[in-house]
Amino acid sequence: MADLILRWTFGEIKFGYNSPQGLELLKYSIKFAHLIFPGDFDSVEFYVCYNNIRKSTLKTIEKFSKKYDVRLIDVSDLLLNKLRNDTSKNSWWKYALPRIDITRYEIMIDNDVILWDIPDILRQAITENALIALSDGGGRFYGDFKEEIENLDKNLVLNAGFIGFPKGYSFNLGGVFENPPKDCFFSEQGFTALNFARYKGLKYLIPLSEIQQLNINRIRVLDLLSKYKGGHFCGCNYGSEDFWDKIYRDQIISRYKQKSDSHFKKN
Repeated sequence: MADLILRWTFGEIKFGYNSPQGLELLKYSIKFAHLIFPGDFDSVEFYVCYNNIRKSTLKTIEKFSKKYDVRLIDVSDLLLNKLRNDTSKNSWWKYALPRIDITRYEIMIDNDVILWDIPDILRQAITENALIALSDGGGRFYGDFKEEIENLDKNLVLNAGFIGFPKGYSFNLGGVFENPPKDCFFSEQGFTALNFARYKGLKYLIPLSEIQQLNINRIRVLDLLSKYKGGHFCGCNYGSEDFWDKIYRDQIISRYKQKSDSHFKKN
C-alpha cells in the first residue's frame, strides 16, 4: 500500500522538564502505533527525534525504543540557533529534521497524540499521497503568521500536533530561518497552517470527531475509546494539565493490553 515513516519529537527545557505524563504519553503513542500501522502498509519505520534531554530521560526512551524497534536521532544541533529556544516550550523542534526520508510518506506525531485506530481519512490521505493535519478544538492560534493565514484562508482551523507529508514534499523553512518569529510556540502552528493553506495538492484535516482534543473537550473515557480513533492530550507534557493521569490513563492502558493480546493471538 505505502512505505511509511512515523516520527515523534521529544525534548526538555532548562526550567521545566517534561512531567512523567509526557514520557508515558510518548510510550503509549508509540506502542499503539506499533500495533495499528504495520500490516496495513508495505513497510513502516518508527523514529524519535530528541533534543536537549537528560541522561535519565534518554535511558528511559532507549529502553522502550529497543523493544518496539524505534530508531533514535539526536537533533539537538540540527535546528537554526535563532529557533533553538531551550528555555520555554518550543514547537519548532519538530522540524529538526524537516524530513527523514522525502521519498516516503512521513507522519510527524506530537508525543501527546495517541491513536488506538487509524482514522479513515488518514488512511485515505496516505493512499492518495495527500497532506494532512489535525483540526484544532480551541480556535485559530497562529502567532506571527495569523494575518498572513487570514488573507489565504480565514476558515482554516488547524492544529499542528499531527502532520502527514506526501512523498516528495516538504515545507520550505528558508523564510523562517531568514526572519525568525518572535514567538516559538504558536508561530510554529501558524507556519504549519500557512504551508497547509498554500499547498495546491490534495489535503485534508482530521476532524475532531476522529481525534478529539481533550484539553478543550473533556470526553468521558469510555465514549472516547468507543466513538473516536484517538485523543490529543494537550497540556499534559509539562504537567500544566493532569487529566491524562486522573481521567484517561488507566482505561487507555487497559485498551492497549486488550488490543495487544488480540493482535498476538491473531499472529
